[in-house]
Order: sequence, then C-alpha cells, then structure tokens
Amino acid sequence: MESKPSRINIIQARYILGRIPNSELPKLATQLLIDGYSSLALQILAGLQAYEIDLQANTLWDQVNTDLAFRPITSCDAARIYATDVLQQVILGTIDPFIAAEDLWDVSIEVRNNKTSNNQGRSQSEFHDLDPFIYCASEARSRPEDREFFRQAILSEAQDWLDQQDYR
Repeated sequence: MESKPSRINIIQARYILGRIPNSELPKLATQLLIDGYSSLALQILAGLQAYEIDLQANTLWDQVNTDLAFRPITSCDAARIYATDVLQQVILGTIDPFIAAEDLWDVSIEVRNNKTSNNQGRSQSEFHDLDPFIYCASEARSRPEDREFFRQAILSEAQDWLDQQDYR
C-alpha cells in the first residue's frame, strides 16, 4: 500500500474540486513534464502565456487527461483524495486542524451540491465521508471553550482517516 496519493491524483482532485486556478495549470504542467509525463497538450499547457491561460488552459488540461489516459475520478473520489492530502498535512503540522476541517466542510458541501451520481450508483448528495470534520468545525465555532477538545478530535479523526485509506 502506498503512503499517499500520487501527485497526479492530488492535482486531478484539486482541479475537479475547483481548487486550482487556471493561472496555476501551466506551472503544474511544467512539474508533470519534469516528473516524466509527456504529451503535446501538456507541453503546450506548460508554455502558455498569461494572456492565453483563460482561453486554453481548461481545454488543454482535459486533453492532457485524455492523452495520458489518467483514470477519471468522480467528485466524491476527488474529495477523498483531497482530504487525504490535507489530513496528512494536518498530522505533519503544516496545516492548522481547524482550517483543514473548515476546508473539508466546504469541499463536502460542494460535492453534495453536485447533482451527478458517483461511480457507486448513489447520489453525491449522500456524500458523508467528511462529516466528522464538519462536526468538529461546527462545534468548535459554537463552543470555543472546548476548542482544544475539538483540535484533538480532528487530529484523532485525521489519523483514523489516514489509517483506513486504500491508495490504489
């Protein structure tokens, strides 16, 4: 079992969840070229000029995914991959647990509001994987005197999440 999702999985997840601005795509394309990925669309994307980004970046990114046969992922899968990346950073201490929990709350809302179905046949409006973090974020807001308790709960849930992930 791998210890974390691959860079391309994290990029795909962030892109699907709207967490990558178009302006960042050429830089990411350059990094993927450095990592050994190669396609004409990837090369073009890496070389886009600032005035070309808004017009071409999304189309080129979609072509990169096709050219390199990246496995399509649903927004539910994207949220899980993104959560794994964020929660690893929480455990490492590079992201505050409350900021991470609030971010995952936002991601969960975005996934639930996406009305397409996921690859397991259930509506994405039934996505509840991140609910423990939502609960902690919500309760920490309304019970500031218990903030340390919720910090520890987020850390515990983060470790449990990471221990249960299957990285394929």
